[in-house]
Amino acid sequence: MHAKCGVRWAFVKDEDVHQKMQSYIEESELGISREAQLRALKLMKAILHADGREIFEYAYKKMSHCW
Repeated sequence: MHAKCGVRWAFVKDEDVHQKMQSYIEESELGISREAQLRALKLMKAILHADGREIFEYAYKKMSHCW
């Protein structure tokens, strides 16, 4: 599984280049698979159903164990 995240920045003087860069970034981020969207939705529903506390307790225990 691959998670897309990051911060992108650049100084661009040419407006045409800027527009092409902006368009590319917007289009490249649309490729989230349906399966990933459904997994995220299922997780969010579970979090909301359980008042959200359990997921943070689970994450805290996991992180405590790792560190």
